[in-house]
Amino acid sequence: MFTQNVHPEFMKMIRWYIGLKNNFSVNSGNYGKYFEKFLPNKMYRQFLKTYPGSNGKDIYSSLKIMCRLFDNAAKEISDNLDFGYSLKESEKVMRYIFKS
Repeated sequence: MFTQNVHPEFMKMIRWYIGLKNNFSVNSGNYGKYFEKFLPNKMYRQFLKTYPGSNGKDIYSSLKIMCRLFDNAAKEISDNLDFGYSLKESEKVMRYIFKS
């Protein structure tokens, strides 16, 4: 479920973030091929951590990192492109994910 459903949607958000930062004039490559080139170094290092190992602890840790990156990117995108993004819903999701 994580790699088939959740991670692909996360990748879309990161592509939008890269597009926003580059006036939607660059190609981030298939499967994030050029993410390293377009993401800030710290963000790229965090992005790499969203690929988990095979045990549950690694997957949960990757999910937490992915949620933070997604939320930060979504907030910036919504602010700059005038899209709605419910901070209330975001806070509820984050509280649920990070309760453990």
